[in-house]
Amino acid sequence: MKGTEIILVDINEEGLKKIEKLAHILNEKFDSKMKISSTTDRKKALPGADFVIISVTIDREDTWKKDMEIALKYGISHYAENGGPGAFAHTARNLNIIIPILEDIKVLCPEAVILNFTNPMQRICTAIREVTDNRFIGICHQLNAGYVILAKAFEDELGIDIEKNSWTEGEFKDRVEYHFGIVSASQARFDIKAAGINHFTWAMDIRDRTTGEDVYSKALDRILSLPPDYEPLTQKMTRIFGCIPVVGDSHLSEYMPYTSSKADNTYNEFNIHTYDI
Repeated sequence: MKGTEIILVDINEEGLKKIEKLAHILNEKFDSKMKISSTTDRKKALPGADFVIISVTIDREDTWKKDMEIALKYGISHYAENGGPGAFAHTARNLNIIIPILEDIKVLCPEAVILNFTNPMQRICTAIREVTDNRFIGICHQLNAGYVILAKAFEDELGIDIEKNSWTEGEFKDRVEYHFGIVSASQARFDIKAAGINHFTWAMDIRDRTTGEDVYSKALDRILSLPPDYEPLTQKMTRIFGCIPVVGDSHLSEYMPYTSSKADNTYNEFNIHTYDI
C-alpha cells in the first residue's frame, strides 16, 4: 500500500483529527509515503475511490447492552451482535446510517470495492448487495481466535504455555498484549484458510508454514484431546462435523442460541462468556 492516498471520514471532527494525527505518525514511522487527509463530508472523499472501508456504528456498547438486557426480560440469553433478536436491532440501527453511505457510493464511485467492517456483518453485506452493484467483501479479525485455539492444541511444539482462559472467556479487553502474543506465535507457524459467515467461520485448510505440510487431521485430533473445559462448544462442533470452527465459543453461540440458555443450563454446560459490557 506504499504511496496510497487515504482519506479518513468521520462526523465527529474532534475524534477524526486525533486519528488523522495518529495516521501521519504511523505513515512517517513506516515510511509508507501515503497521502493522508480527512474530512467530515464523505461526498468530498468518495469520488474516484478504488476502495471504501465502512467501519461505523451507533453507540456500539451502550446499545448492544440494551439489546441483551431487553432480550433477557423475555428469557433470551444471547450474544446479540450477529445472531438472534439483538442482531436485528443492531442491524436496523446501523443500516440507518449505512444505507445513505451506500447510496453515495453508488453515484460517486460505482467501481469501488467496498470493505465492510461493520456488524452484523452478513446482514450489512446483504444490504450492500441489495442497494449497490459494487463488489464487496466482509472483513473481521475473529480468525485470530482460531489461531489461539490452534496454539493451545500445539502448545508443546510452539514452546508456549497457554492459560486456561482463552480469547473468548471474557478477559480479552484487559489482556490484548497477551492474546496477540499468542496469535503472533501461532501465525508464525500455521496458516489457516477459513470460510463461512461472520462469527460462524470454519477452517477449511491448515498448513505448517515451515514445511508446507497439511496438518488439518492432526489439528482435529489435538483439539478433541484438549481439556473438556477448554472451549467446550468448539470441541463439540468439531466432534459432530469433523470440521474446526475458528471463532471461539461465545461467537459460535450467536448462531446456536440454545447453547447459552440459562433455562436448560446449557449456559453453564458450555461456560459461554458474552462480551463484557
